[in-house]
Amino acid sequence: MNYKDVTKESYNSSVEAYAARNASRTNPRLQAFFDMLPGTKVLEVGCGDGRDAKIYSEQGFVITGIDISEKMIAHAKQHAVKAEFFVMDATSLEFPDNTFDGVLAAASLHHVSREDMPKVIKEIHRVLKPGGLCRITVKKGDNARFEKDERYGGVEKFWNYMNEEYLREQLSDFEIVEMIEHPSESNPDLMWVEVVARSR
Repeated sequence: MNYKDVTKESYNSSVEAYAARNASRTNPRLQAFFDMLPGTKVLEVGCGDGRDAKIYSEQGFVITGIDISEKMIAHAKQHAVKAEFFVMDATSLEFPDNTFDGVLAAASLHHVSREDMPKVIKEIHRVLKPGGLCRITVKKGDNARFEKDERYGGVEKFWNYMNEEYLREQLSDFEIVEMIEHPSESNPDLMWVEVVARSR
């Protein structure tokens, strides 16, 4: 199987455990991103079980979530009824140009290969309105590999670790609004990189 199929099947096999593990997590920086948006139409790339889509659609945002995991999308449809969800590959977004005011990719793009990353960023830029914002959160590093995710029984996933320099290169068509690093709450050896960028 290719890297997409491996990762998709890992998420298909762990939907309930994933949803239970993440149900109570909150992120004040994510709320700050939504407060910054110039409008209400938001695409969530790699929406998973729909947790964030539920929170922000109930605040009045028009959320469209996509994921390659069919079972994650099925779960999201049941639990975030005010949002809209599609099984979709981020390398080829099935939306017109200039559709969204914001794009959220929280802990999802680190499952995209280095070869495919430019395609995904190009698609995000295409579907964002001029002046729209994207927010990307990834695990920090400088390599790509398959790893077993022991949190969910050792299922194998593909990880593309990224650093600030790499992200700035990928986001050359955007204005970087903010880029920060912070340690994981559950794993002090893991660092996250968060970036907010404006389409131009």
